[in-house]
Amino acid sequence: MQLTSIQLSQFKKFKKYAVSTRHMNILTGPNNCGKSTILDALRLLESAHRHASRRKPVQFHNKEDDGVPPGYGWQLPGSAIPISIENIHTNYGDEPVHCTFKFEGKRQLDLWFGKQTRPRMYIVSEGRLPVSTTAFKKQYPLNLSVVPTLGPLEREEDIVDPEYLERWAGGRRAPRLFRNYWYNYGDRFDTFAQLVQSTWPGIEILPPERPELLSKNLTMFCKEQGVDREVAWAGFGFQVWLQLLTHVLRIPDTDIIVVDEPEIYLHPDLHQKILTLLRDRASQVFLATHSVEIIGEAEPNEVVLVEPHRQAARRLNDYEGLQSAVELVGSRQNIQLRRLADARRVLFVEGKDKKLLSRFMSKLSLPDFGTLGVVVIPVGGFSSHSRVSNAQWAFDKVLGTSISVGVLLDRDYRSSEECKQITEQLADTVDFIHILEKKEIENYVLVPRAIHAAIEARLAARIEHGSLGAMPDIDIDELLEKSTTDLSVHVESQRIARLLEARANKQVDSAVIVAEEKQRFGELWSANEGRCSIAGGKEIISSLNRMLRDAYSVSITDVGIMQYMRLGEVPKEMANLCKRIVEFAA
Repeated sequence: MQLTSIQLSQFKKFKKYAVSTRHMNILTGPNNCGKSTILDALRLLESAHRHASRRKPVQFHNKEDDGVPPGYGWQLPGSAIPISIENIHTNYGDEPVHCTFKFEGKRQLDLWFGKQTRPRMYIVSEGRLPVSTTAFKKQYPLNLSVVPTLGPLEREEDIVDPEYLERWAGGRRAPRLFRNYWYNYGDRFDTFAQLVQSTWPGIEILPPERPELLSKNLTMFCKEQGVDREVAWAGFGFQVWLQLLTHVLRIPDTDIIVVDEPEIYLHPDLHQKILTLLRDRASQVFLATHSVEIIGEAEPNEVVLVEPHRQAARRLNDYEGLQSAVELVGSRQNIQLRRLADARRVLFVEGKDKKLLSRFMSKLSLPDFGTLGVVVIPVGGFSSHSRVSNAQWAFDKVLGTSISVGVLLDRDYRSSEECKQITEQLADTVDFIHILEKKEIENYVLVPRAIHAAIEARLAARIEHGSLGAMPDIDIDELLEKSTTDLSVHVESQRIARLLEARANKQVDSAVIVAEEKQRFGELWSANEGRCSIAGGKEIISSLNRMLRDAYSVSITDVGIMQYMRLGEVPKEMANLCKRIVEFAA
């Protein structure tokens, strides 16, 4: 279960503020801009949901004097409020605080804080309201985990009872309980030790133990260059890194993970590893940071700029925006040049191809681009390939080092002759080139069974929510045929036009060219497989969604389809391309 948006009203720093959320949400901005305020709202949500999962909801009928409206939900005790509420109202005003959390499937939870009324959480739903804890947990299966603020470890740590450990291991007292955690959960320690060794080479971590049989204290050692040292003797950066790994492993099945400025005490090299670590552990990440290294390692659309003078956070769209974010947190570092100087491998792609390419790499269990050390730079389109031919020379002059250049281009409506010409033109100046055989990268997502599974998942959510009666019978072949029918004339005319351009200087009758292409087009268009190869993948998905919205009020995305794609369904060309990219990186 993932969040789609957060809306805050009269909450601490914000009179009115909204955040549109995605898989990765790296919140950044200058000091005191409101990053931690947004994370505080998520802390409230996690604690309130935990309270609601143990108690039946009730109906509140009357509007309170301090503006809190009636609703259906829970009154929250002080134990369910993990932050100080003394200054929770903006500028200490009298208007009630209202935090709205919207989830996929049109589900919503609202938090209300009045000056006199005890805090409440309400369910806002178009469908059937849950009447029991079981029904609530089924309708709102929120698995949200907050990594506490990390600091240096205690030099001495007494053994505590398991109940105390369970209550505080994820809270502000966590640095005092680090040894206790691994003393009680020794069955997970081998995984932890391996993760420490892989992320901090040269260090071996040993399990905690009592120095004496009847001792109330715990000690825990790490081994470096054959010398044993107690973890409290190590540097603060290592102590914090051990705790961060511990918390990530402590919550293995989380959907949403919240982390506030984990880079404190850590060397910049580790900042870059934080993103990889979190990406692998949660479906949705909220990370507040000032780290230039973290921002620079992210994709532009993963970074959310928090600006209190606006009414909504701003998600970045390109590397220019990413650069401005870096400068806003006080750095003059050039993000792209730093990446290139470190990686010395660059892959030019069209538009947003990296998003799907990264997911294909993950589906094939191949390393991500960050691990490979390849910088991916979007170019303007097929016609921009001429820029690529000069890239190697420019990098040599600017960076003073040799950069290996690769290029991945969509086929668009280009003919085989034109693709061959482009390949020959770039052969002497780039180390790797691939032109897709299908129209664009979205076409490789158009796997009928995976599309069908993605649609059924969206329909099942509506059924569970009570807004759809029963699962309809979906004929995916018929849907694909209908979604491509209106594209026929456009696709055929574009292919003919590109072919005529490519053969303009050849002594070939254009009528013959048109006739031959019409025959080829007819053969390809006779089956959905051919249509899903030569028509625009984005256009087909858009057409599918128009029909799905009209019929069932649902829609799907290319990323959503990929979630249901099986390993054996990854098109052979795409699998080979991903493996070639790994070879290029090596």
